[in-house]
Amino acid sequence: MNQSAKPARVQGGPPVWLWFLVGICTVAVIWGLVSSSTPEDPAKVYSEARALIESQKTDGLNRKLAFLKSAPGYEGHVHLLEGLQAQRSQRDPGAIESFNAIPDDHPLKAEAIERTADSYRKMGKFTEALAAYEQAVARDPDHAESARISLAQFYLGLGAYDLAKTTLDQVLADDPENETALQTRAVILQDQRDYEAALVDFGKILSTPGQFGAASPNLLRRYCECLLSAGATEKIQKVVDDHFSLLETPDLKVRLLLAINEVDKAAQALKAASDVDRELSDFRKIQLEIEMKREDWNAAEATLTSLLKVIPRNPWLYEQAVNVYQHTGQQDRAEIAQQNADQLNQLQDKLRESIKAVGGSVADAAMRADISRQHMNLGSYDEAVRWSSMAATLDSSLQPEAQKILNGENFPTKPLVPFTSAADSKPEDSKPEDSKPEDSKPEDSSRKTPSRQTPNRKTPSGRLQTGRLQTGRLQTGRLQTGRLQTGRLQTGRLQTGRLQTGRLQTGRLQTGRLQTGRLQTGRLQTGRLQTGRLQTGRLQTGRCGSFEPSSSNSQTPADDDVSGTGR
Repeated sequence: MNQSAKPARVQGGPPVWLWFLVGICTVAVIWGLVSSSTPEDPAKVYSEARALIESQKTDGLNRKLAFLKSAPGYEGHVHLLEGLQAQRSQRDPGAIESFNAIPDDHPLKAEAIERTADSYRKMGKFTEALAAYEQAVARDPDHAESARISLAQFYLGLGAYDLAKTTLDQVLADDPENETALQTRAVILQDQRDYEAALVDFGKILSTPGQFGAASPNLLRRYCECLLSAGATEKIQKVVDDHFSLLETPDLKVRLLLAINEVDKAAQALKAASDVDRELSDFRKIQLEIEMKREDWNAAEATLTSLLKVIPRNPWLYEQAVNVYQHTGQQDRAEIAQQNADQLNQLQDKLRESIKAVGGSVADAAMRADISRQHMNLGSYDEAVRWSSMAATLDSSLQPEAQKILNGENFPTKPLVPFTSAADSKPEDSKPEDSKPEDSKPEDSSRKTPSRQTPNRKTPSGRLQTGRLQTGRLQTGRLQTGRLQTGRLQTGRLQTGRLQTGRLQTGRLQTGRLQTGRLQTGRLQTGRLQTGRLQTGRLQTGRCGSFEPSSSNSQTPADDDVSGTGR
């Protein structure tokens, strides 16, 4: 049987994959048409634009601003965004203009007023800033947490501790876990010597290992200083055991070890510090403590003697001097040291009363100027500069006096009660230059140079101090009367007798590498005194700004103990 073959079937049309691709393109086109026909949400665009400004990104920002300008009811939002953008670009006058353009009945007006206050503060216009902060709080008391914190920090910057604390209490009543408010209040309580209450606030923001790890160096330093002041040995031990590696301040580490009687570890840590650090007065005070704990009284007396020449108005130092002199059989010097300690403590009590008196006011410039003078009399230069800056901010007629304080005029260089033993009957700085022994210590001439020590800003004694700061005048890198403190260049001669082939090579001293006014060991800051912000000899009266608790570089208004009792 013959079977006929089936005719071959021919399949036509595009392949399956091509149909699949066409389908995807069709869906995309339809989605694009739908999206383009749907108007953008102005609220979403505003949020996106604000996020771009806060992250300091500009991609797409102008397009979003242009869209919002055409959106009904968003004119005020545009003004706020433009003001924020100007603030980020350090154009505060333009920012204030944009913020002021927002109508009074606009829901963003309260924030605009607070931002205006921020710009006034950065411009140094503190009267306007204070008025704006208070207006922002009064405008919306129930939703003014941010404005209240800014206002409290502003009060703190002006030394109005009571006003600052009251404002923070209001914030924490509504938000007990607000970390910025807790930290700022802890600083106030610490400066008011209420250490137990301060530790309660510190404990709320440093209660877990994660919080310790995320804390700023400034916060950790403040917390540890408070532990030391309160004598909280158990908590100090816990910090040493669990968080010691997080601490960045070498002298603070050594002090914590001494507080738990780890004398040998403290000595090792001190020895591991750099040569420059070990010359700082804070480190030499620690060295004194170690020598006293080891009952090495002769070494302690030598360290004490060098310290008294650099910081002659420190009450803690005179309290140690009483102990040292009693153990070295110098009862007459012990009695004089006790007299100095007693008188300095009386002055500090008076200072604390004065600070408390201005705690509830921001208008008393004269009292702040008097507090500055009291700090200067106690040898607390940084605090003297800070309070004189407050006074000059509130009353411009006090600017000349603030400038003198900044220059270090009337900085104390001798104790209140001088030592009158035979060894001290003739001050060293009254000897002829050529009669000084070649191996004399650098501190011998430091009586003419005020010490500038704070926990964060150390000035090594016995070395070139910010360009030879003599009686407060910054000499911008020049040697005054031919005397370099580190090398004792006396009337043009280096004390050792020779200066490397007898020549100063193109301004480069080979031992110290003095190059265009920069001594590497002393780090001459080309005319800038970091603690007082001396810039080309002018007082920055606008530098009394608010306390920034989360930043380690910001100047905490009370980096030094406001009472002058800080070690």
